[in-house]
Amino acid sequence: MNKKEIIKQGIELYNKHYPNDKHTTAKEKTAFVNFFIDLHNLQNKKFNDLIDAHRLLKAENQFHKDCADQYKKSARVLKSKVNTYEADIVKQHNESPETINLIQQSINNTK
Repeated sequence: MNKKEIIKQGIELYNKHYPNDKHTTAKEKTAFVNFFIDLHNLQNKKFNDLIDAHRLLKAENQFHKDCADQYKKSARVLKSKVNTYEADIVKQHNESPETINLIQQSINNTK
């Protein structure tokens, strides 16, 4: 439906609700209907802007959630690596006295 048809129907609606109004001209009625059409368009624009903002916020929140999940996964992997390295260090430290004894024995045997 084009704007002229909407204006025509708006004026008919105005005349239906105010049948005794003889003081308002057709030009004023047209301006009145145009005002509400513009108001409706403004409201639709604001509503669409809010929907777009909501979508952007939702996407941003999902991005942050995905980043947090990735950081948690990386932290678990790093923690596992640290635990493995610590276990290797402890194992080497525990084996060191035996290794030192073996080296000392080999040195003593060569004398």
